[in-house]
Amino acid sequence: MITEVYDLETLSNLFTYTGYCLQNKKYYQFVIHDLKNDAELLYEHLKRDKVMFQVGFNNENFDYPLEHYFLSNYNSKFKYLNGQDIATELYEKSQKLINSDDFTAIKDSNKFIKQYDLFQIWHYNNKARMTS
Repeated sequence: MITEVYDLETLSNLFTYTGYCLQNKKYYQFVIHDLKNDAELLYEHLKRDKVMFQVGFNNENFDYPLEHYFLSNYNSKFKYLNGQDIATELYEKSQKLINSDDFTAIKDSNKFIKQYDLFQIWHYNNKARMTS
């Protein structure tokens, strides 16, 4: 079992994944950009263990849906694109998630990786406690 604390960042021409594994106390960073394309390494990293848990902040409604989109489409789409095109595609998906009025979380039974969301655990999704 692997537990990793992680965060995703998206810009119009850059996508990054940063994780910290609690078991081996090691940081992992993957960059997808015009000059560097770690998409294959990121895919292998996320698929490396059948029992993986990820911890994040608001990852249920943003980070994991974006990660799930990447994992679901890697073999059919992202595997064949360059870094710039992947970063742009992930940025566009992230903007759809941000601007969506609908609930964007992925159903637990459909997740590739189990998620722990500190935003929800600490009840910051409550309007009285909401913070940025």
